[in-house]
Amino acid sequence: MFLLSILSMSKITFFIVLLIFILIDLYAFQSFRVLFSSKIIRYVYWFISIVFYIIFLHFSFTFSPTNIKTFYFQFVIGFFALLYVPKLVISIPLLLEDIYRFFHFTFSKVFSSNSVSLERKKVVSMLALGIASIPFLGILYGITKGKYNFKLITQKLKFKDLPSNFNGFRILQLSDFHVGSFDNIDKVEKAIDFINSQKADLVVFTGDFVNLIAEEMLPHIDLFSKINSPNGVFSILGNHDYGTYAYGNDQEKLQKNRELLLEINKKLSYDLLLNENRKITKGNQHINIIGVENWGKAPFPQVGDLAKASEGISNEEFNVLLSHDPTHFDEKVKNFHKRIQLTLSGHTHGMQFGIEIPGFIKFSPSQFIYKKWAGLYKEKDKYLYVNRGFGYNAFPGRVGIWPEITVIELQSESQA
Repeated sequence: MFLLSILSMSKITFFIVLLIFILIDLYAFQSFRVLFSSKIIRYVYWFISIVFYIIFLHFSFTFSPTNIKTFYFQFVIGFFALLYVPKLVISIPLLLEDIYRFFHFTFSKVFSSNSVSLERKKVVSMLALGIASIPFLGILYGITKGKYNFKLITQKLKFKDLPSNFNGFRILQLSDFHVGSFDNIDKVEKAIDFINSQKADLVVFTGDFVNLIAEEMLPHIDLFSKINSPNGVFSILGNHDYGTYAYGNDQEKLQKNRELLLEINKKLSYDLLLNENRKITKGNQHINIIGVENWGKAPFPQVGDLAKASEGISNEEFNVLLSHDPTHFDEKVKNFHKRIQLTLSGHTHGMQFGIEIPGFIKFSPSQFIYKKWAGLYKEKDKYLYVNRGFGYNAFPGRVGIWPEITVIELQSESQA
């Protein structure tokens, strides 16, 4: 997260970034100054900006990765996004207009009158404010409504080697609860009721129960234990579940955090797979559910052990892998010597920001970090599905990348 990176900078770098914020403020203010003669509007503009500076400075100098107050942290990030994404959008047309005027002044022998220049400035300012209203309203919706705008996405995948008894077998995937972020449990409870109404054959959870520490899950055990299926619920750990963001390298606290999360999974009646596998049997046939601990590129933990997790499994069996980080697929899974027909991942959240119009556009800043960041991918006759996440983290909303409940139906090509 951009703001979290700023908080970790040196003080000199931090003040340079703060100066950039102020310059953006000054530039965006030009639109308000040109379009609105009312001093009240101008005072409100700077009052809101100054309030943000005060909050931002206070939070920056009291920030500690081991003692993050979740809702205060999310408030600062939400305030930042709501304020400065639109201001940045406003600044870009004004900057382009100033560049145009500079070259016009420098190279043209015919100069516009001040009135014409001012009129052009008004037009550009109106255009800038109009464009900026789009991200402003989008972010506002994402914070107030979008983070609970749960979407059901269904996929029907065909396999040559699926055991016939599992034709039509439905796996419901959830990922990235981040329960410490929830501020409306009623919405979450309705989502869980909807999950159970799908009557899937199996439910799997692909990591990140919490934001920082296992204790976040304690108030929600009764609620999340309601999730069920005829074949149970399998879970794995994500990078946020290890406690390293809160406890650093304090091994004693990390071990206690791990032990508590294992105990919580038992209370949830989730079968937590720690580099292990389980068989799901129907009649005289079975498929394997393999679960690895987190494996991601640095700085994320690399404790997943696919070889250990797949012990006792032959290459001829049908295998479904639960692996939190989708980079694991490219780095290890797709070339693994044992066949993994389907990998289910999460982790990216689609960065909780983007545009998705099926068949037309699929964009998120996440794609500049992850090659496979949301949805279905297929390579070497192996599938990867990346769930966009159930909850949210850091930024307290979702814009265009909605919280996801996935149902994947396994189909046999021979019975299609």
